[in-house]
Amino acid sequence: EGAGSVDPQGPAPQGHVLDLHADHWERIAADRAPALEAISERLGGLLKMTARKFFRRPVEVTPEGYRIYEGTLAYGDVALHYPDLNPPRWEFMPWSEISAPESVRSAIGKPVAGASFFTPTGHPPSNRTADDVKPHLEGTVLDAWADEATKSVRFRAVIHTTALGEAIDGGVVEVSGGYSNDTDATPGVAPGGQRYDVVKRNVRWNHV
Repeated sequence: EGAGSVDPQGPAPQGHVLDLHADHWERIAADRAPALEAISERLGGLLKMTARKFFRRPVEVTPEGYRIYEGTLAYGDVALHYPDLNPPRWEFMPWSEISAPESVRSAIGKPVAGASFFTPTGHPPSNRTADDVKPHLEGTVLDAWADEATKSVRFRAVIHTTALGEAIDGGVVEVSGGYSNDTDATPGVAPGGQRYDVVKRNVRWNHV
């Protein structure tokens, strides 16, 4: 028998070749689309968690040599994992919370600190005061705004020290924003499919 003489829905007898339906690959794509979409959402969420806070090249350099950069403080509608908590948990950061005017305004005027501000075990406490940060002060947040298109909080900062400016230009571009928040112990599922244990509310920025 020639190719195509056997029902393509059934198994092919030994020595026979089956013709595929004309829409074979379209059927596979349609069948896999929901799973692929979910995977894409999860990967997008992971990207926002791990690469959400980067300076760009300076947008301006003042006559005095101060470099001004723009960056991202946080993305909304993502779940963040905190394995060091007891017990470990996932915390959801709603876009509606970090884009609230009170939250965005709280970032303006806050200090930008260098690597010396970090503790040996990681990020410093989120309730640092002016006296705490003074020895580590290397810049100031000039402005902050909510970017609806990317569901992120963007900021502009002036860097006061040549060392940090050169480090950023040289590739040390990751930044991390310290903040306080209220905890809403309501579990749920983030848009990307990640289950979370609590929700962050009333986010207020403390330092960058």
